[in-house]
Amino acid sequence: MSKVEEDIQKAIQIIDNASFFTDRFEKIYPFATENVYGCFEGYNFKDKNCLTVLGSSSQMLYMYLNGAKEVTTFDINRLSVYYYFFIKAFLLSKLNKEDLISIFTVKSNKRVISKIIRKLDGDAYIFWKTLYNKYGEKLFTDIKLFHEVDVPTIYHTSGYLEDDSIKELRKIIGKIEPNFINCNVKELSNYLQQKYDLIYLSNIIEYSDNLELFGDISQNKVAALIKYKQLIIELSKHLTEDGLLYGGYIYE
Repeated sequence: MSKVEEDIQKAIQIIDNASFFTDRFEKIYPFATENVYGCFEGYNFKDKNCLTVLGSSSQMLYMYLNGAKEVTTFDINRLSVYYYFFIKAFLLSKLNKEDLISIFTVKSNKRVISKIIRKLDGDAYIFWKTLYNKYGEKLFTDIKLFHEVDVPTIYHTSGYLEDDSIKELRKIIGKIEPNFINCNVKELSNYLQQKYDLIYLSNIIEYSDNLELFGDISQNKVAALIKYKQLIIELSKHLTEDGLLYGGYIYE
């Protein structure tokens, strides 16, 4: 079985056995959940090398949109990279932001989805075409493969859905190929081969007491945060001399 076939089977398993509690690291984020504009306000990305969680691709796209030289991404969810190519195809298709949002909110949207899929190629085409043939529009609207979309917050959380931003991204999106690392954040340092001007850990701190991160101390929030601090110290070794590490986005 090829890698894309394995990933398709994983997606089918998530959809057919959807559970909020077991799939929170497996579902795809269609848009970021933090305020991307607010997170990065005032930071100069010009010619910077960045490392960020991939997730919805919003953070990576925002970085490139604002002049980043190179962006390395990571995610525990291997399916997130397929979603990046879906967003890339959306940008290449010349559809508007309302079209993209409608995929997750309108029950019947064959026109938009078909236009996006036609812009895909390779494994990404096989992945999305196979799943769409099997599930139709419910693939996007039933909130099984994807986390729920909060429409009123999308423009803050996406970081790239303003009309001017979409226009600029369309000029560069053809050149953007994700340098993607598929791993748990606690293993991330083992995969890094260079230093970065910015390391962005999104809201991973929210899950620092999760079993998948720190094993048998998961029920001890203090111990988990100490482990998370040690993780940050380890990752900071991969910063440039003046580099910055964004340790966590805390909603409360």
